[in-house]
Amino acid sequence: MVAPHIRLFQSAEYRENYIVQENKLWCRFCNVEIDHERKNSVDKHIKTLKHFNNKNKNNSNLLIQRTLPSFENTLNEREKINKEIVEAFTYADIPLEKIEKLKPFLLNHCKNAGLITGANQLREKYLPLSYEIALQKLKNDVINKIICLTIDETTDRCGRHAVNILFSFNNKTK
Repeated sequence: MVAPHIRLFQSAEYRENYIVQENKLWCRFCNVEIDHERKNSVDKHIKTLKHFNNKNKNNSNLLIQRTLPSFENTLNEREKINKEIVEAFTYADIPLEKIEKLKPFLLNHCKNAGLITGANQLREKYLPLSYEIALQKLKNDVINKIICLTIDETTDRCGRHAVNILFSFNNKTK
């Protein structure tokens, strides 16, 4: 299953003739939804007489433009998916580089997997944001409360130095 965003960016001809709105591929000139999952359907529509006539008739001034809310929705959806991926991977202690190996699977089986960015951008843009959110949440949890910190320096089985921190407040230990 190919996301409409992926299909749109596969060729310049697609970008010229189609737009994506609400996760659906639409013809700019005919104002009809196109089955984006099949490349053949996308190619066939461009070659139809109806499309050709509509394109010639509306070539310059009546193009369907992407609305600002739909553009913002796509950006918000991309941001949300990428934040959630970073949160899930960091919570499960999975390196963000693993997303590159998972991407083909996600593209086949997930509706909006085409919106997930690469590991470098996840690490540079979304990981610090996720860190700030977690830090702010922790600050809000402990503000004006009595806390207990126990810190122990030790070595692991390979002889590397390690620090263990036991954090306790409100009879909860983390």
